Amino acid sequence: MKKLNSFAKCIASVCLIAAAVVGCEKTPPKETPVAVFEVSDAPLAFPAENPTSKEVAVKAENVAWSVAKGSADESWLTVDKSEGKIVVSVTANDGAEARTGSVVVTPDSDKFEPVTIDVSQAGKNEPVALFEVSDSPLTFAAQSPESQEVEVSAELVEWTVEEVENAPLDWLAVEKQEGKFTVMATTNETYETRQANIIVTPDNDFEPVVIAVTQAAKAGEPPIELPTEVEFNMVYSAEYKGDTFGTGAGHFTVTFMNIVNMSQAIFESFTIEGFIPIPEDATTSGFVPLPTGEYDYEFNETYTGTPFTFLSYYGVVQNAGTFYMSTLHGLDKQLFYPVYGGSVTVSDQGYGNTKITADVMNDQGQPMKLTFTGPLTLDNTTVPKEAAYNATFTSCQSAQNIGQYFEQPIREFELRFTKTSTVGQDNISERLILRFNTDLDASADGQIPSGRYFPFTTEKYAKRAPYTYMRGGASFGITVGSYYVHQSELYGVENDILFDQDGGYIDVENHGNGTYTIAVRVIGTGYNISTLQVTQNVVVNCDFTGQITIR
Repeated sequence: MKKLNSFAKCIASVCLIAAAVVGCEKTPPKETPVAVFEVSDAPLAFPAENPTSKEVAVKAENVAWSVAKGSADESWLTVDKSEGKIVVSVTANDGAEARTGSVVVTPDSDKFEPVTIDVSQAGKNEPVALFEVSDSPLTFAAQSPESQEVEVSAELVEWTVEEVENAPLDWLAVEKQEGKFTVMATTNETYETRQANIIVTPDNDFEPVVIAVTQAAKAGEPPIELPTEVEFNMVYSAEYKGDTFGTGAGHFTVTFMNIVNMSQAIFESFTIEGFIPIPEDATTSGFVPLPTGEYDYEFNETYTGTPFTFLSYYGVVQNAGTFYMSTLHGLDKQLFYPVYGGSVTVSDQGYGNTKITADVMNDQGQPMKLTFTGPLTLDNTTVPKEAAYNATFTSCQSAQNIGQYFEQPIREFELRFTKTSTVGQDNISERLILRFNTDLDASADGQIPSGRYFPFTTEKYAKRAPYTYMRGGASFGITVGSYYVHQSELYGVENDILFDQDGGYIDVENHGNGTYTIAVRVIGTGYNISTLQVTQNVVVNCDFTGQITIR
């Protein structure tokens, strides 16, 4: 029994402690609602005859209120309370003298003071002052905005109107007339909404009236403005093409670039096409310098090919001449600036650096200054290059195909080579793919026969024959055939140089024992970004060791 009593006492103690804890918890205070009480105390004036009721707005939130006449003796004056307003009425005044009274709006809160509104009524045949203007906002369209009129009721009151306080605007005008004023806005050629206030001011105790004016912005998005100055940080391509125009001057093109992300085509570039004196070693040197001096502008339709000149833009099928372009704001907002005047200056900065300063203008006369400072030489495309391509042999695949699509039996070989290098902080990777056809009997042992291999086009598969190579081309967005790929890790650039179908060849010299010397003499025709996918028929592994030379 004692044990039970002890247990009961323990339970009771726990309950008392819990009750005490609960009793100590504080109830969070309720938020007090914000009270608002606003009433205009502007005086009300009535004529002696045929007076109409007047309304006064009352803004009251979380506050009760009442309204009454200032004096019970004012029998000619009545006031009624309504939702959010009061209505003040007077009877006609048959007396000769004016009479006055008042209305008092009283809040049920010590936080606010009662508001007294003075009421006056003119005597019979006595004029009364009146000033009424609507303060409703005015809105104008951006294009071809129509004028708007605002009526002003004024008796015994002079008034003025102005576009905006202290500062008239060039796009908004007001014209005062009898009993009204007209508001006029010009066309909004900007892409921003325009706003102003019109102030109507009486010359007595009446309050000025402020009318808000808004004009819509011009439709669409604002155009991207051309930059006035651009400094480039890299040479994308620089080529000396020889006397291609037959004018006795060396033809060249240089393209400078600032690359943000080439895989997404986000970049800006500047291309100069012009003429220089033919270098003395033009037939032997793989690279020629761009001579220093000032290059004058020549219009492409009347050019003479004079040295130290550059051509205007003349893109028809593709961009050519001298021009600037940018996709920094997106492909759908591409900027293009064709050059139609100005000058280009080339100066030697020492330490192997050349400075290009182009002060040019477009067909609209807009000036632009474009500069570049850094190493610059022209790649002489007129001279075959004898340079060993020290690449790593990756794979060799061969496929025998004697199907109905070819004029005679062939064996197809595909050789792949890769090369990696580092230039500063940039990692460069290169790939060379050679795909060519051999005599089926001569290559029966898996060896590539010696000989000169000429190109055939990807569109003419029926002409695939021994001792031909497949020119690089695109098929459904995929690069096929023989081509060279240069990829920059830093700039995200991947260029596929497709081999020209109208010139070039591949020389293969088989030294036996799987040793070859392969010389490639081809011409690049353009650049595009793609992925190589090649499908072979019967694949046979073949070995390759040796040297390959790019000319």
